[in-house]
Amino acid sequence: MSKIDSIAKKLSIDKGRTDSDSKPKAVVKGVKRRVFADVRKIEKKSAPKSLVIVGLAGLVFASLYLMKLFTTVPDIQYLGTTKDKIITVIVIGFLFFQYISYVTTVFKLASGLRGAWASMVRCSGSYVILMIISYTQILDFLPFNLVAFNYLELLVVMAVVTAYMFLGFVREFYTPGYADVAPIGDWLKFVFFQDPYGSEDMITDIDVDIPA
Repeated sequence: MSKIDSIAKKLSIDKGRTDSDSKPKAVVKGVKRRVFADVRKIEKKSAPKSLVIVGLAGLVFASLYLMKLFTTVPDIQYLGTTKDKIITVIVIGFLFFQYISYVTTVFKLASGLRGAWASMVRCSGSYVILMIISYTQILDFLPFNLVAFNYLELLVVMAVVTAYMFLGFVREFYTPGYADVAPIGDWLKFVFFQDPYGSEDMITDIDVDIPA
């Protein structure tokens, strides 16, 4: 039995229904009806046990990095120029938003929503990029050092989290119940907002018989 047939059965679509108390009514065969079904109501999946653990491990290091960084940021009132003050406020605002996004994503991981998968990859990848840029001293113009925490440890942890999200069983967990697991290339495109499965709802045409 195909996945579509299984779904149609679960949706209890009766084909060629007749009235038992009277003569069978004529039916029109092969009429297509569009069926909308919430994937999570059709097939519930259990989140991999390691998924939340990996997410929390990344969160711990992200928290340590942010706390350590804030202890090294100079008091804004003591910064020399208005330019330094503005740059400091912008950078701190970005890092705080990055951290809040990571926290929110970690608590959504077990939901099975594909958006949580993409957010986790983006957030973890952004820390990897930030550490690489900071170490190459491209941001030396900042009034404080972004590499306040051991950059190598944070870089490795976030790189591992990012790679973990691409493992087969993790991608399978975020794959809709009616579809096959998409290739890694398609999931990579999803990081850039190109969902390989489209909407959260399945939309499919099923042939059914309806009374004439």
